[in-house]
Amino acid sequence: MHKFQGWADKFLTRPADGIKDIYVTAKYDSGKIGFLDSLSALAVYHDYSAEDSSRNLGNEINAGVFAKLHKRFKVSLEYADFDAEDFSTDAEKIWLTLGMKL
Repeated sequence: MHKFQGWADKFLTRPADGIKDIYVTAKYDSGKIGFLDSLSALAVYHDYSAEDSSRNLGNEINAGVFAKLHKRFKVSLEYADFDAEDFSTDAEKIWLTLGMKL
């Protein structure tokens, strides 16, 4: 579900006064390491504010590690930490995902 505005999923619907998302992303791809076909890491910092008012909507840190094994399996560990200001509530989320391609 977290395609836009961070992984904590606090903005699944647009706030009435809009949203401005200023973000910085850092990504590392290692390629093949031992038995892993690939390993990558991603970190994103978001600063949210309203488009049509001076409301501070909070900030969020996202971090994830993603691995592919034997061309058929994917493993990911993702973390989101949303710090609410004038919108919603604080949230921390962690996902561990395993996928298999048939």
